[in-house]
Amino acid sequence: MKEFLRRNKYAALFGYFIIYLIWFRLLELHAVPIFYTHCKLDDLIPFCAWFIIPYLLWFAYVGVTLGTTYFRSKPEFCRLCARLFSGMTICLIIYTIFPSGQLLRPALVEDHGLMVNLVSKLYGLDSSTNVCPSIHVYNTLCIHYTLCTWEQTKNKKWLKWSSSLLVVLIAASTVLLKQHSVIDGIAAVALWIVIECALQWAVSKQKQRQLRELSI
Repeated sequence: MKEFLRRNKYAALFGYFIIYLIWFRLLELHAVPIFYTHCKLDDLIPFCAWFIIPYLLWFAYVGVTLGTTYFRSKPEFCRLCARLFSGMTICLIIYTIFPSGQLLRPALVEDHGLMVNLVSKLYGLDSSTNVCPSIHVYNTLCIHYTLCTWEQTKNKKWLKWSSSLLVVLIAASTVLLKQHSVIDGIAAVALWIVIECALQWAVSKQKQRQLRELSI
């Protein structure tokens, strides 16, 4: 294991997901919501089981992008991890201090079609707690930004358009499956903007220090 990590030191970053899953699972078991997210727009949005497809595509969207950047560009992989892990950690801290929940899920009838059955299984695996901000939406924005700015993908228009469409479908799926309130998605967008600005500021400061050192 030591030899593997020595030769693949960046692979250790994937270990964050172990910490994340343990932390999130503990919150699922013990956190009691102190507030529930809901707005009038949620009541106007219908339930649509077919959106389980883009909701599940999120896992491939994140996983494939992480894997591709890992094998093709370690610097880009590290930048993507910085975006993902910082936001996910902040979300977990928020969930810990201000446990949230939602009461939007409909009662599903078993054996009412494949899509409904998949949504039912999703409900069983993922409770309606720890919802604000939406990590699903936050991570989607991080992946899309990486694909739009990475040197190896930013000039591929078909990829950027496909990614843009997937972002819209994934974000829509979170509310059409009643996994999240619109408020959760808005909070995720706000969190992404703050973190991206902070990361860009940090990169700018680092470049300024490097220029000063070179001038000396």
